[in-house]
Amino acid sequence: MRERDKEAAQHFGILDRLQKLESDLLTVKGITDVTFDVDNYDEIHDVCILTRYDIPPAAEDYFAQRRSQLSEILQTCLKHDLFPSGDRIEDYGEHWYIVRRCGKSWPRPQEMAVSEATEPLIQLNAEWIPYMKAYRLYDPHCPQKTVAYVDTLEEAARPGYRIVECDADTMHVECY
Repeated sequence: MRERDKEAAQHFGILDRLQKLESDLLTVKGITDVTFDVDNYDEIHDVCILTRYDIPPAAEDYFAQRRSQLSEILQTCLKHDLFPSGDRIEDYGEHWYIVRRCGKSWPRPQEMAVSEATEPLIQLNAEWIPYMKAYRLYDPHCPQKTVAYVDTLEEAARPGYRIVECDADTMHVECY
């Protein structure tokens, strides 16, 4: 794993998980290298995986080997609580590019502990969505990016976060 990936994974508290995933992926026949991109883990809760493979293009069963290899990679991801994200799996000729959605066992970005002594409060706006009967939490600097949905504002309260309730109809804001 690249040093840059290790630092990002350490920052998000998922280094051990990624090292185990890397180790398991390297046991898949033909996989020679694994790289991760988790720079935006706090925003999207996905893991981007780039696996380098070595399948000779002249092999008679080239496509069968690729299909088998991809199947093993996806099964390994499932074992690590990583699920389809809706993104296409891309084949770059000697690399698979796969984006997987993290399951419930992975730390959620909004659950990451933030020390109030060392880090400023992170503000999240909360907007009531009547048909869902839930609050939508979002970053006020990028309102289209939903952070989470919660049933009550108490559920949203986490150390290091400041929740601001917003009423979209009146633009009224209350701080909690």
